Amino acid sequence: MEFTTFTAGKDDEGKRLDRVVRAVLDGRAAPDSRVASVNIFQALRKKLVKLNGSKAEASARVHEGDKIEIACFLIPGTAGAGNGQPNSPTTAQARCPAPGSLPLPSPSSASTRPTRASKAGPTLEILFQNDDLMFINKPAGISVQPSAGCDISISQIVRAEWEAEGPHGSLSFTPAPLHRLDRYTSGVLAISRSARGAAWFSKAIQERAIRKFYLGICMGRLEEDALWEDRLTAGGESGDNRDGGFYTVRRAADGEDGGVLACTRVHPASYGRKGQAELTLVQYELLTGRKHQIRAQSALHGHPLYGDRAYGGPGGHSGGGSFFLHALRLEFSPDNPLALPARIEAPLPEAFEKAVRGWFKETIRLP
Repeated sequence: MEFTTFTAGKDDEGKRLDRVVRAVLDGRAAPDSRVASVNIFQALRKKLVKLNGSKAEASARVHEGDKIEIACFLIPGTAGAGNGQPNSPTTAQARCPAPGSLPLPSPSSASTRPTRASKAGPTLEILFQNDDLMFINKPAGISVQPSAGCDISISQIVRAEWEAEGPHGSLSFTPAPLHRLDRYTSGVLAISRSARGAAWFSKAIQERAIRKFYLGICMGRLEEDALWEDRLTAGGESGDNRDGGFYTVRRAADGEDGGVLACTRVHPASYGRKGQAELTLVQYELLTGRKHQIRAQSALHGHPLYGDRAYGGPGGHSGGGSFFLHALRLEFSPDNPLALPARIEAPLPEAFEKAVRGWFKETIRLP
């Protein structure tokens, strides 16, 4: 019987053998599937999976440098003997834009931005990358996680690219998006490239050690800086904006059980018009991270996003989204342990940039 040998890396240290094997098998399946048919416990009992050449229990702990042998016929896409490691293409170049107030590149410069060609879906624009984290400029119109109505997701693209790159220093680790952006929201999205990076970023988000700024186009004239604080809860029917109820997310009523506090700082950056509609270009800083936070709070405070019909906004635009909302930048402490730059900023997508240039004649004022 032929076996493929895998070497455990630092991110596999201390993990159960069955979980590492499961990750190996899943990681070599198609991006949208899992190898549910393989019984790991049975394979271990029959010595179809061995640890350092010997039979082992499912609960055995794996250590860096350990050799895990798996019968070739159990591994998706493997026929006969192999080393289990795909070829490694040239690594994409990383880039972090220089700090600036508002990235409004010309159409010609947009084509020169560093990108990574993806075999699984749209090309990903890399803003910054190191051994622990990658930051991309997510396009509008594609979901972060698999969802109905979207053929491919960012998580599937990233996983497929990771498998195509190999070899990597871990068997059980798979890169994944570390936070969510709505399907039609564009901008900075963090992707894990190591267990260390994932753990640090998740903890920093929980501790509010990372500042998150968005840019959006809302209805009406937002006169001054403000701090919006609302208790949001799930509920509301599609198209229903009566009594403060909105699609998916609404304001919790006084005395109602449940609901979470959503806090957002808003800064009007410029004023403009689209036909007869008055518009405000707004910079939002999220102090909490709630589902649909900016969309719901903007509507609750009388300034729904232009084109966000689910939350009461008229209009809309083609080219990848129904409203204008862009994750503009993330800011990090200068002494962060992952050597991240002070800020990572994402240029606007073409449709958003065109709207800003055409609808807003006043100077753009960002703090």
